[in-house]
Amino acid sequence: MLLRLHDLPPGYIGNLVSAETGPLDQCDYLHPAEPQPMLAAFIDQYSPRGCFGIYVRLYRVPGSLPAPPVVGTGALDAGSVEAAEAGLAVAPELISHITEDLVPEEVAPTKIIGDATRLLHWKKVPSLFKPGSSSGSFLAWRSGSVLATVFVDGFRLAADDRIAAELARIQQSRIEHPTPYTAAERDDTEVPLEDPALEVPVYWLGRHFAPEHGLSSLQLLDTRSVTRASPHVPRASLLYSDHRNLNHAETVYLNLWSLRQWKQLKGSPGKLPASLRCATPTRLKLPRGHALIYRGFEGTRRPCPARHRGSYAARVYLGRVVITIETGSICAVCFGAGNGPYDSLAGMKALVKGLAPRLQPTAPAFRSR
Repeated sequence: MLLRLHDLPPGYIGNLVSAETGPLDQCDYLHPAEPQPMLAAFIDQYSPRGCFGIYVRLYRVPGSLPAPPVVGTGALDAGSVEAAEAGLAVAPELISHITEDLVPEEVAPTKIIGDATRLLHWKKVPSLFKPGSSSGSFLAWRSGSVLATVFVDGFRLAADDRIAAELARIQQSRIEHPTPYTAAERDDTEVPLEDPALEVPVYWLGRHFAPEHGLSSLQLLDTRSVTRASPHVPRASLLYSDHRNLNHAETVYLNLWSLRQWKQLKGSPGKLPASLRCATPTRLKLPRGHALIYRGFEGTRRPCPARHRGSYAARVYLGRVVITIETGSICAVCFGAGNGPYDSLAGMKALVKGLAPRLQPTAPAFRSR
């Protein structure tokens, strides 16, 4: 019964939690510590169960609908109309409890959602949502035995109110026709790669990478991107692993650098990304550019080892982007340089040849609901 990630314009990632703490799939009964007396009485009498989640905007896509920096969504199953009415009566206390005990100011709602609606304003948004913001709107409403909420932060209060009402109408349709919020719907792994302000084309290995020659398959676990940062921060980063839980896994890191960054890095003191000590390169020609695969050594010991196996890294030059590839090993109590099958010449060649441009989706003004 919550807003879905694709109910919002493109550019959002989710931080969905239960009514207290924990991931969305562990929604639980409401049991806050030291609740206010009215809220405590409501909880003791009805034992409500619900979830609350926050979506944070990474970027705004030009031409899309207004996209506030933070959107909150909540749904609470009170069990009966009587209980939901009691919950709506203590909505300010419930909201103030989860927002650092700051009591919101109630105003007349501009739109009525469901059976009954309350609109609450903050003049100063709690840091739980977005530090430094000046205002925010929290719409709470009852629909049968369900108590629901939408929070919007980022614009003037009148604009926040309008957006909150629009999102509440979308969420109300979820309440009327509830369906499981699947892990696939919640997946925001690729969102950072879709920022239209990125100054580099995105190359990747896909969501799943399964090369030949006995190399283990890799799965995309995480991505990051920045549009304004120092030359030492890659424009985009992708993390792959051969084990989903990262418990003794081989990891592969792809970092994407703009040509301007790379020129700045080459002119600055210190080593370039994917540098190895005492490295020898193997050149690999590609349809759109070339790659240098390096075999060298980690650490700062000298002189260069003569017989040790060494490590591998790669730098791939593809038009407007330079991609560095490195491997690592992660287990429950360790983190270090790679020592798996991809930390080899054959492994690096497979990674380099597996790189492909990621097609950016054509984003509508609002994603499909």
